[in-house]
Amino acid sequence: MSPHAEFPVQGRSLKSQLTSVPACQRSVKKAIVERLLSAHHVEQLPETGPRYSVEVSLLDDVAS
Repeated sequence: MSPHAEFPVQGRSLKSQLTSVPACQRSVKKAIVERLLSAHHVEQLPETGPRYSVEVSLLDDVAS
């Protein structure tokens, strides 16, 4: 993804001990942000570019 990409994170959880979907979404978003900042050597990600949908699913305590 470019450093300008917009990437909302959607999530769902089924039969998982991690029941707070918003907390899982935040963790995934944070991990992506940290990786993009490092990869592009920038300090900000304005999210003004193309949109990439990110989805995290938790099933039986396994994320995909």
